[in-house]
Amino acid sequence: MKKLIINADDFGLSEGINNGIVDCYRKAIVTDISIIPDSEAYEHAVNLARKNNIKNIGVHILFGEKGDLSKKYYRFPWKYFLGSMKDSEINQKIKNQISKIKNDGFNITHIDSHQHIHIVPKILNICLNLAKEFDIGFIRFPSEAAIYNILDIKNTIRTLFLKSMCAVSKRILIKNNIKYNDYFYGQFYSGNLDSKKLSRIIADIKDGIAELSCHPGYLTEEIKQKYPWHRNCENELRALLDSHFLSEIKKRDIKLISHAEL
Repeated sequence: MKKLIINADDFGLSEGINNGIVDCYRKAIVTDISIIPDSEAYEHAVNLARKNNIKNIGVHILFGEKGDLSKKYYRFPWKYFLGSMKDSEINQKIKNQISKIKNDGFNITHIDSHQHIHIVPKILNICLNLAKEFDIGFIRFPSEAAIYNILDIKNTIRTLFLKSMCAVSKRILIKNNIKYNDYFYGQFYSGNLDSKKLSRIIADIKDGIAELSCHPGYLTEEIKQKYPWHRNCENELRALLDSHFLSEIKKRDIKLISHAEL
């Protein structure tokens, strides 16, 4: 059976993103949400989730400081790979974020991260230990299922690099007996989904558990200024809510599920 999780990332980034994600969730096209604890609109996201009876949620780990998503996020990978950040520091940073969400009353069903950096082997081991500690049963495996245009050099290189990292880390997931998706979509077209691309992805889905990462929202001046990679968020929202998209899912006998159902 074909099962698909449509997960909206970056909940908490801005009010425009938060409102778009919840609208897609209320209309049952987004089946899961990942929240950024260290984000500027986190409290707005929490209040919005409570008003809409959203109790299950994922943690979208941010390996930086609050506000780093705008311009400074690249600093963390350099610090990590140059060895200037200790594993204990990373562990505490992730633990604080998980605890914050737990303390706000959510049931955390899955772990993922900004730029998928949780799949780096040493960081993945830290995430797995914390998943056991907090009884979180699912970790995103962001190995893109397809490269749609090899002439798109930038996205092809980025996708192949991530796939190689996933290949190294997969045995860690298997060894720890944690649930993860069989297929992943959303890396190659990250931040640039539209109706045509969504149809292409849906046509490619096979038997098993697939996850589609998406970034819907309402475009605001704040997003344009601080988070320019989200400039397509409103187009993505419209594509997800297009009745044709849901019809394609039904036509191909794909069952929409959430992480909590696994």
